[in-house]
Amino acid sequence: MGADGATRSSSCETMSPAERERPRSVTHSAVTLSPDERESSAACGGAEAEGQEEPASAVAAGVERERLIASIAAVLERAIASGVRGAQRAAMQQPSAVESLFSAVSKQAFSLEFYVRRLVTHLDTSRAAFPLALVYLRRLELADCSSRIVVSELNVHRLLITAVLVASKFLEDRPMAMEYVAKVGGVQTVAEMSRLEAAMLGLLEYCCYPSDSEMWCAEAALANACR
Repeated sequence: MGADGATRSSSCETMSPAERERPRSVTHSAVTLSPDERESSAACGGAEAEGQEEPASAVAAGVERERLIASIAAVLERAIASGVRGAQRAAMQQPSAVESLFSAVSKQAFSLEFYVRRLVTHLDTSRAAFPLALVYLRRLELADCSSRIVVSELNVHRLLITAVLVASKFLEDRPMAMEYVAKVGGVQTVAEMSRLEAAMLGLLEYCCYPSDSEMWCAEAALANACR
């Protein structure tokens, strides 16, 4: 054995069994991290990966995913901005039980784009579920007074996670686990997630099938959102 081999052998022999078995790195589940921790983790991961080449297909998929995330966030931001006046008028009235179910007590500390990225990254569903979810939210905005819900800073998160859940169940043969959906979406319990799903289905009158024009409008909105 050469000098280098002897050195490596000596180094290993001086390590305790616990040190030899200790993993080199620990991967944290992004789902369990707070928004601040998640953003910090993403930044660190990007710094570590800098300089490493990725396959062209992975790069293209990453670019497409980021474009989808930014587009969804932009569409929702515009919906919130356009619904401000309606929300101000609605604030003068007593909110319905369904509206209260989707509304948070206060504005979330993290950005809407962060929340959208969380859903796109961690939910096991197809891309088609996201434009279909936007179709559902648009229907709620255009519904008559009894079923109408204006997208706002307080309800956009619960509306979005619920709409994506309903869209995914409509499109996919294998539904996502409700417990995992609730965890990714920040909903406290499976029972609460189920109530949100039932409420949205009721608002949609259980009509989950989109028309061609609805899907075209949703895709066009996503395509033009960041231009």
